[in-house]
Amino acid sequence: MRVSVLALFAATLLIGPLLAGRARGAEPPVGPAQIALDQASEQGQYSFLLFYEEDNPAVQNMVRIVDRELAERADAAPIVFVQVTDPAEQATVARFNLARAPMPLLVALAPNGAVTGMFARKLAAGDLAKAFVTPAMTRCMKAMQDGRLVIVCVETPDDAEMPEAVGRFQEDPQFKNRLALVSLMVDDPNEAKFLDEMRIDVAQVDGAIAVVLAPPGVLIGKFDDRSTADDIAAAVHEAGQCCDDPNCRHNHPPRAKRTPAPRSR
Repeated sequence: MRVSVLALFAATLLIGPLLAGRARGAEPPVGPAQIALDQASEQGQYSFLLFYEEDNPAVQNMVRIVDRELAERADAAPIVFVQVTDPAEQATVARFNLARAPMPLLVALAPNGAVTGMFARKLAAGDLAKAFVTPAMTRCMKAMQDGRLVIVCVETPDDAEMPEAVGRFQEDPQFKNRLALVSLMVDDPNEAKFLDEMRIDVAQVDGAIAVVLAPPGVLIGKFDDRSTADDIAAAVHEAGQCCDDPNCRHNHPPRAKRTPAPRSR
């Protein structure tokens, strides 16, 4: 089962290649933008960074929309401006590998540093609301942006134990060093959006289940107490998420068959 959850992890799909291409070497000094990000994180607030080259109508339009939509949100810090040519901000520009990104670019970050939204060149009313996600979603997004597989443990009020397969899968030497576990309660109203995105019918949940997600935002499968560690491993292999070895046969999923174009008469 390989279902793309683009609506949930759109930011992961966009930021993953950028972070992967980050240059190695000496880090530039910390600039004002990073200091503002750290302060917002300490206060449990979302941050919105506006990267731009020069002040122009596109930048001004973004600012108007951001100011209007964040005005009444206590969980959001004021917008942070980052001029990409400013020598003092090169650490932040390098962090997101934005040297060739379209400008202006608005990047939304959760308090834990997960990128939850990216908006290039223009911003429409209502777009920012999509960047505010559930707490468990931010943890999953951060883990996947760090290149990890995620096991979401959906627990029930009756203290049902997690499937034994999860513990055994965690011990698998092929996966144990790149796994992240995220837990949530099936009846948590704050996680209703996340449960819906994972296609979990709360009314039908009978006992704890585990959902496996993989970068850049792929739902690998759902597993219960009838599943085995081999079942989870097989699903990960089938999705081409077993390892980073380019020679691994599992990292080359079958190509879609092409249907010949009809001949003209």
